[in-house]
Amino acid sequence: MKNNHIKNTIVEIKKISLTHQEKSALFDVLDWYAESNPSVKSPYSISTWTHQLSRPLTYVLTSLLIVLLAGGSSVFASEGALPGDILYPIKIHVSEPLKVALATSLEAKQQVKVAQVEERLKEAETLAVQGRLTSSTSIEIQQAVAMRVSDVHDSLSDKNKNHLEVTLAAHENVLESIKKHSSDSEKTNIENVQIALRQDTEVASASSVSSIMFAAKVAPMRSAKINPSASTAFSERKDKVQKAIQDVDQKIHNNSKNNDSADSFEQSILNTASSSIQNAQTKLNQAEDNHSNNNDDEANALIDVSEKKVQEASISIDRGLELGKLKWSNRGNK
Repeated sequence: MKNNHIKNTIVEIKKISLTHQEKSALFDVLDWYAESNPSVKSPYSISTWTHQLSRPLTYVLTSLLIVLLAGGSSVFASEGALPGDILYPIKIHVSEPLKVALATSLEAKQQVKVAQVEERLKEAETLAVQGRLTSSTSIEIQQAVAMRVSDVHDSLSDKNKNHLEVTLAAHENVLESIKKHSSDSEKTNIENVQIALRQDTEVASASSVSSIMFAAKVAPMRSAKINPSASTAFSERKDKVQKAIQDVDQKIHNNSKNNDSADSFEQSILNTASSSIQNAQTKLNQAEDNHSNNNDDEANALIDVSEKKVQEASISIDRGLELGKLKWSNRGNK
């Protein structure tokens, strides 16, 4: 099993390639690092131990080294690179493909790919808040998001599909709030990104609706008798979602009090999150009513919607507060 994973990893790593410009950028960074960090002679010869390693293992160790140097090190900080930065090509053409290649399971690979969709959206948001989201960059991000979602969506597990759906909806709220407080030219660039978001959200939502309809079709084949264990499971899940609603609502309240400006994209995000929480509470109440009437399929479908709305609100709040700090930090630097 391990050997198969190593072989598959090597195959995926071999697919990774750089353009001439990206290679030049990588070598420039490596030259700078070499000059900034004088070498220290090791008491051990590299050849003493490397020849003892199997070739596949050497490939994997080399890949991990590349991830550290080109993808995750604090020295290069390419994880925080944005479109237009010198390290950005390394981030998307070396670091990110390697993370997928080195993921140890299909589920893990899917999670990495979904995270990379979210990373493109975060890049757009950061640039938009900084007033640096250009027309060409917004279109590039739009295409990257649409391509990645199209690539992974049909193969995702239900868990990862739900996470993708929630993520897209949350960042749509964030971008919409930023757009409200941007200039006309900036709004156009933000809308370029939103085009892909809305299309992808429709695809993700349609998948969820199909699952609910399937559950409704098979419901008549199930026993009408009340299942005590199912009832207990529903009650526990309902309580968990209710607690999450209360926690997010408190977070909204706390940050609304601390927000200096009532007319800011952060407050706009909080307002949208508040509406999502109200929607979540309504769906949860409806779920409880249906459960009381032994309509458990509809009850479970409604509690799914409620839970997603809470998650959507929570993600958008955290991201909005993060961007708010970035905005004020940039103002302080200026």
